[in-house]
Amino acid sequence: MPSPSSPPPNTKPYLLDVSFRGYIEGLTYTSPNDPPKDLCHYFGGIPYALPPVGPYRWRLPRPLPPCYRYGHRANPGRFIDGASLCPQPGFNAPLDEANWDEDCLQTNVWIPAGKKPDKGWPVFFYIRMYHDIYILFLQAHLRHRRRLSPVRDSQY
Repeated sequence: MPSPSSPPPNTKPYLLDVSFRGYIEGLTYTSPNDPPKDLCHYFGGIPYALPPVGPYRWRLPRPLPPCYRYGHRANPGRFIDGASLCPQPGFNAPLDEANWDEDCLQTNVWIPAGKKPDKGWPVFFYIRMYHDIYILFLQAHLRHRRRLSPVRDSQY
């Protein structure tokens, strides 16, 4: 479960209905202008599979059960922080146990503010693998993905 924290400045709560999974609360980031303009919505630490703990460690991820609910309208799941860090030591570095959690099968989601395009929002994500970052791009209306070249020493 996400840990409660204080929201950052220039944000406000945002409630999203995620169909049969219930309701989640995230943040809407706003511009510092007067009046503020909604820029994007953020949900951090949303579980996409059950935690790989105990006998399930080093096994394939287990999907969330069909009855799994993040929350309901009156008490939504609160996802305003970030995904947990997986317990993986860095290259030639010791494991920093204070900053990891085995319940790490979570994702952070950013959604542009405004009306959704007819074909859906494009999706951009990256997977960090050791010292390379693989950037993947997926159009909402396409059924395939393109793998772009690894990016080294980038700002991502």
